[in-house]
Amino acid sequence: MVLKKFVEWSKNEYPTNATRKEAVEYKRHLLTKTSRTGKQAKQSSVAKELRDLSAFWNWARRHEWATTNIWESLASGLAQSEITALPVRELVEAADAKAVETGDLMHLIQRFTGCRKQAVCGLRGRDIDLANSLIHFVEYEEEGRLRRLKNGQEAHVPIHSRLLQFLTNAKEQMPDGAIWPQQYKATEQSWDDRYGDTFPDKYGFNSHDLRRIVETQMAEANVSPYFAFYITGHRVPGTSKVTQQYVRPTAEELREIVEKIR
Repeated sequence: MVLKKFVEWSKNEYPTNATRKEAVEYKRHLLTKTSRTGKQAKQSSVAKELRDLSAFWNWARRHEWATTNIWESLASGLAQSEITALPVRELVEAADAKAVETGDLMHLIQRFTGCRKQAVCGLRGRDIDLANSLIHFVEYEEEGRLRRLKNGQEAHVPIHSRLLQFLTNAKEQMPDGAIWPQQYKATEQSWDDRYGDTFPDKYGFNSHDLRRIVETQMAEANVSPYFAFYITGHRVPGTSKVTQQYVRPTAEELREIVEKIR
């Protein structure tokens, strides 16, 4: 996706022909462009995108498709992400109450699964599996919309008891396909811009904090990070796919883990 965005901006179908000057101009473009709500990108987000592009070019150099890395050092000097404190419990409880009152299912699903925002925004009605009390976070391409998950990590997460009734009440009105098609941004093939942009104004903190809350609560409950992976998709650093297969939790263990979210 990062490389595709640069190709579309540069209008050069052979990106390895791009110059250092174009790389610098693209960095300026990333730093100055605004979102739908008029917000500029965070420097930390731009830095990550530049590092991703640099990684592509290093790979191209190793395979002799490029002679130089035009992105080298461009991320230097940009502000990095700061680790902020989690929102206080009272603020989270007020947000939960507001989400219940307004019927904000995206908030409630993320709140009781810890999924990434793009994962919840791209859900389809058929992914809400009430018969088995599961939410299926899967990749798909449907009606011109492409749904990809980070690292291709699909998940089948048990529905929390506090979430079940809301989904049961809403299920009849859900389409079989994308529940929130307006969240899809075709130009970037992404699902989370509108939800993520408006969330702080609604609730006073970022949507990603819901994910951090879930991960923190599972850690406090001494849930193995190898098991937590099957809920949030947050892989343990250095863990291979083979290791993940050996430590796969049972369906009942996953349900017990989900209920630790409070």
